[in-house]
Amino acid sequence: MNRKQLKRDAKSQLKGNWSWAICLYIISSLIISLINGINKEIIVPNKTLQNLNLSEKTIYSITTFLITTFITTIISWGVTYSILAFRDNTQDKPNVFKASFAAFEHGRYLKTLKTSFLTGLFTGLWTILLIIPGIIKGYSYAMTPYIMKDMLTSKHDMKATEAITQSRKLMLGHKWQLFWLDISFLGWAIINILLFVFGIIFCLVLNVAPANLPIGIVLLILAVMELFWLTPYYRQTKANFYRQLAGNQFLEEK
Repeated sequence: MNRKQLKRDAKSQLKGNWSWAICLYIISSLIISLINGINKEIIVPNKTLQNLNLSEKTIYSITTFLITTFITTIISWGVTYSILAFRDNTQDKPNVFKASFAAFEHGRYLKTLKTSFLTGLFTGLWTILLIIPGIIKGYSYAMTPYIMKDMLTSKHDMKATEAITQSRKLMLGHKWQLFWLDISFLGWAIINILLFVFGIIFCLVLNVAPANLPIGIVLLILAVMELFWLTPYYRQTKANFYRQLAGNQFLEEK
């Protein structure tokens, strides 16, 4: 699998569509942040927890955490559905709010919820046992959301673990390819982290010198701009990886 070609294809698909891809990233991230904020400030405020005993606090916190985690995971999977649909047809660009909630449409929610929960559970259990096997299993299950989208599109009546099983089979002999694809973006990710770190340092730590504040602001702006470019670029490349690997085999109606 040619990584450079996958990236070139991603850039070609995003040409003229960057605004949609960037807005999808921003809006979905804001929605997830809002849900997490509601959980922290409204659903589980400190005043409420202070009136509960330890066991009640634990149950209350775990329950609300799981609820918000499920919702945010469903949104993330819905974004993946929309990106793959866009990859297959660059004219298929629903508004970013609809794209962010794609997993809630057409009765997809429960199937996506079950599969995403089991994917996270299996990966987590492997990670608890040993870190390396957990990472390997993470790559084994990496294509699960994409397979789910194809199966849902073909109206295939899948079982909760079917997309996970198919991802594991699909990734046999290909985990290293996806790993090196991820590594190829590592340099950009490191640059982004450094820009954020030095931007914050110049803004907060070194602001005793007036000239440092503008430098910090410029660095943070550059970091945000790179993040807006890098995230859609990576997502699109990964969608191309899946389609080249799987073809249309999961789009066949069964």
